[in-house]
Amino acid sequence: MSATKSTPTSADVLETRIAIAHEWLATHKATSTMLPGRGGWPIERVEFGRRAEGGGFLCNYYLHYLITGSHLVVTGDLHAAVYQWSRPVCREFVAGCELEYFAGKCIASPTGNGEEWDARYAEAGVRELLADPAEDWPERTSPYLGDSAFDCLGTRDEWRQWLARNGDEVFGDDSWEYGSIGETVSMTTIGHWLGIRLAHEQLTAAGS
Repeated sequence: MSATKSTPTSADVLETRIAIAHEWLATHKATSTMLPGRGGWPIERVEFGRRAEGGGFLCNYYLHYLITGSHLVVTGDLHAAVYQWSRPVCREFVAGCELEYFAGKCIASPTGNGEEWDARYAEAGVRELLADPAEDWPERTSPYLGDSAFDCLGTRDEWRQWLARNGDEVFGDDSWEYGSIGETVSMTTIGHWLGIRLAHEQLTAAGS
């Protein structure tokens, strides 16, 4: 079954998730402070949030970044996470990272590796897979093309249980490869990524 206007693609779902995060951060303001560090590496502290009338930041999607050496540490209202690169990084470099690359640098977060299950993303992925002309799916996949076949995509465990029962019939011997089809970048990681990009834009425009 091919994707239509009423059936978003996986790229559409990801764009929607990014748009939601953008709404969270749309009125945020950024500040940057350089702090002394250890081992010769300075620490840049970036705060990004909605400013209170009397100064300071409101606790409403507030983000606090520490960039030092090869690490980015994020705390605040969008949970905490640590990102690590193989070499020292700076704010400009981190802000210029593409989302998938940035997410791949997550070494600690509430979801472990910075990913989470999204049922909409899973459904889009399965529909795209079944509609892929490069795949020579057998005729026996047709019973699984109805909407009821996607009821098992609510959680990662449901989908993997369904694959264990039906995967070989639908996808053949390699069905285990599709066990992560609904895993996408977590909203926490998207917020962290978008926040540092928006903060960097503001700070650069202000000459910081």
